[in-house]
Amino acid sequence: MIDDLIKASNDPDRWKDCAGEINGVLRAIDLDAARRKPGPALSEKDAEAERNKAVEGIKKTVSQMQYAQWPSNRMLYTLGQLDTDRLLLCCEKKILDWQNVMNAKSAFGTAEDVSRIFEQARVQGTTLDLSYPLRHAAKPVLLVAGLRHEGNIDTTAQLLKMGADPATDNGQVFQTAVLEGRADIGRVIARHGQNGLLDMNAWVNWAKSSRKLKAWDDFRQIQWEYGRFTVADHETLIETKPLPDNTGNLRILFNFASRRVEEIHEFTNPRQNQVTGYTFDEYGETALEAAREKLIELGGHPSGLGQPLRGKGAVAKPSVFGLGKT
Repeated sequence: MIDDLIKASNDPDRWKDCAGEINGVLRAIDLDAARRKPGPALSEKDAEAERNKAVEGIKKTVSQMQYAQWPSNRMLYTLGQLDTDRLLLCCEKKILDWQNVMNAKSAFGTAEDVSRIFEQARVQGTTLDLSYPLRHAAKPVLLVAGLRHEGNIDTTAQLLKMGADPATDNGQVFQTAVLEGRADIGRVIARHGQNGLLDMNAWVNWAKSSRKLKAWDDFRQIQWEYGRFTVADHETLIETKPLPDNTGNLRILFNFASRRVEEIHEFTNPRQNQVTGYTFDEYGETALEAAREKLIELGGHPSGLGQPLRGKGAVAKPSVFGLGKT
């Protein structure tokens, strides 16, 4: 049955059935035998024979898959459905390629899967490129008529933690995720791309000028959540808000070590710049708590965790008339 299922086909049900059969071949592998070592009662030759016999079934199946000249999407989908422990074995035995398996599990696996594959590849002397897995994890795509990959937020987050570039492909991965309806994945990328790694404001302007109103709103919401914040250090969060009519910015510095807030009104004419300082007791408690939560979310470690901020709960003055989100 598996021989017939492996043949080239654009039927998504055959893809699924085929992946199930291949998984059966994989799970039939005796992992102990596949890693058998010689000992007092077993020569190296006999141990090698056991190792080879344990994987001969999957070697034949992989050869058939390659001979069938599957499109890359089918190979990606199939590997993504297979047992991770056995896939690791196949990579160790050079039956499968580490990068291909990493790409597939980034799309269809779990955060633990990609972490294990990356680490095991490293132990085996292989350094994996994280840009390919990030593309497959974050970007929804039609694999074949009737079968879509909708994106994988868990593996996207894990890859970014492992060092994948949030601005991969000049931000196109971020853009595609949002345009394809996965603003949640876009937010994960943006969280890792703040502090200048990813220019989210550029995508806000692009969507607005292109009249892509849904995308514009999604990009704008993400910009408000992440793009306007900068972490200066573990104790300091900087929030930047544009002033009306592009006349300048309001930059707010929250310093949790000194327990002070500085509001800096930066105008086009530097001579008009204004700086107003407040202690935490003089500033709005809601704003302080929001700043503390955002600093922690973005990797900071502000002083006084678990202690009250003792803000007054009132809006700090002076305020800027008409200041809003753009």
